[in-house]
Amino acid sequence: MTGPLSSLRYLFADIIGDDEEARPLLPDGLSADAASIVGAAIDRLIDYQGPSYAGLYVDRLRRFVYRREVDDAMLCEIARLMALRMSYDDPIRIAQLKLAEAGDGDPRPGSSDEVARFRFDELVGALPAKVAEPVLDVLE
Repeated sequence: MTGPLSSLRYLFADIIGDDEEARPLLPDGLSADAASIVGAAIDRLIDYQGPSYAGLYVDRLRRFVYRREVDDAMLCEIARLMALRMSYDDPIRIAQLKLAEAGDGDPRPGSSDEVARFRFDELVGALPAKVAEPVLDVLE
C-alpha cells in the first residue's frame, strides 16, 4: 500500500494504538552505505512513531532506489534527510528522549550534561493554540 492510503493507514493505526506491524525490510538494490543509513533511519522512525511509520518511510524511499539520475551518494543523502524530516526533534520529543534515557538507568556517556537550547518560536509552537495566541499577542 503506497501513497495517501499508507499515510491514512499509519494515522489510524497511531490513533487506535494498533501498530503491530513487523519491522519493514530494507528496499532491494541498496549499497552497503545506503543500507546502513536506511537501517538506522528505520530504527529511528520505529522509535519515533512505530513500525507502520517506518514502513511509510521505506515506501517513500523506494521511489528513488532504481532511478538512473539518482546515484548512490544522492540516495544516501535522500535517505538521511527524509528520516530527519519525518522525525523532527521538537522540544516535546527531546523531553521524551531525555525521560526515556533517565528511565533506563544507564544514560549515554556525556548525555546528562547536554542542554538543549530552543528558539522562542519553537517553544511557543509546542503550546496549545489557546495558550500560544495570548503569548503571541503580548509579544506583538
